[in-house]
Amino acid sequence: MNHKNERVIYIKDMLFAVLYRWRAVLIVALALALLLGGYRMVSLLGSSVDPEAAQKAQESYELQAETLSQQVTALEEKVEAFSTYLNESPFMELNPHSVYIYEMNIYLEAPTAEGTGIIASDPADSLLGIYRKQLMSEENLNAVATASSLEGKCMDAILDVNSDYTANLLTIIVRHINAEAADAVFAALETIVNDTCGKVTQIVGAHNMSVVNTSVFLRNDADLAQLQTKRSEELLKLKDTLKTRTAEQSALVAPAVPPVTTAQILVSAIKYAILGGVLGCFAVAFVVVLLHLGRAKVYSRRTLEDQTGLTVLGCIPGTKKYNAIDRWLRKLEGRSTEAPEACCALIAARIRTLCGENGALLITGKTGAQERLPMLDALEAAGCKVIANGDLLTNIDTAKALADATCVILIEQCGKSLYATALEATELVEATEKPVLGCILVEG
Repeated sequence: MNHKNERVIYIKDMLFAVLYRWRAVLIVALALALLLGGYRMVSLLGSSVDPEAAQKAQESYELQAETLSQQVTALEEKVEAFSTYLNESPFMELNPHSVYIYEMNIYLEAPTAEGTGIIASDPADSLLGIYRKQLMSEENLNAVATASSLEGKCMDAILDVNSDYTANLLTIIVRHINAEAADAVFAALETIVNDTCGKVTQIVGAHNMSVVNTSVFLRNDADLAQLQTKRSEELLKLKDTLKTRTAEQSALVAPAVPPVTTAQILVSAIKYAILGGVLGCFAVAFVVVLLHLGRAKVYSRRTLEDQTGLTVLGCIPGTKKYNAIDRWLRKLEGRSTEAPEACCALIAARIRTLCGENGALLITGKTGAQERLPMLDALEAAGCKVIANGDLLTNIDTAKALADATCVILIEQCGKSLYATALEATELVEATEKPVLGCILVEG
């Protein structure tokens, strides 16, 4: 690892960095909870209605008004379109008890399916479909309308083209209001049928087309009477629905919001207080995490090893006194909870083994004299020879003593020592080809 440019980020360290600031979290959360809760209570006490309830009621009213407006507009368009259709269509002008019917029967026959361009199991079936589509085209409907003085009206309402696939017959039926108009339709349809025969021949090839029957007669059409009644009832139903929706739209009034009660004020204030507390917790956590990510001071044994590459020989609890919560958090994080004297004696024994009987130790680091004293006493008790114990980077005597030392040990302190200075001291010792046994970390 490049200890100068790379850094490992541990989620656990960030979590405990936030937990150790539990006092700040609690204070900010309570402050924001009181501010938001109090603001909400004061705002409701100074108002006769609940603003949130009034807003919801207004939104519901606007949605209902918009829905009714859209429904009324759509119904008006439907009524107008249907009324226009019934007024202009010859269908409603017919007298069902005295209807002139024009009927033409056409027989179609295709001698073979090969070479005709028809794709069907029975070529005549395809011919029936093609003829029906041609006769009901807009061009032919307009021609019939022109011949019967019904320009611009709905010809498809009085013209039917039926297919009998069993007998290969195409039946054309036209209803009209008088015999003279039926005669005019007769002449127009005869011309149209002949023209259609020529067009179909160009499309699918040669075939046989014969008009086997044409007739004009007067008939009592009960089905027509029922259909006319049904169409009229549909229009009346649309008008009734439009009338109902228009009445609902006129009766719609702005909502009256009931006055806010004491219970509603308390509940709303508590909700805002909870929201303020949560926001306060997140705000403090965000700031602490940012500071933790940008911190240059030693935080834990693991981060010291990652940043400097040094081997931590042991950890010594600091002299700072902690309350029950902080002691529980330190234990939960895994920091040393043993007595400082026992930890120093164990570390001294390890150093005695590493440096040997005749080793000359140089102790350096950014810790103060009070933090070093227990470790120095333990080293002396273990029989280790300490020739200097100052800061190698700032103390002249310690820098001179480096030449006589056989090994070097760093003592750093969490929250005070810098990663950069520990790495700088290590590089300085390695430049003199003196071994760095490791580092002692004071947690406190």
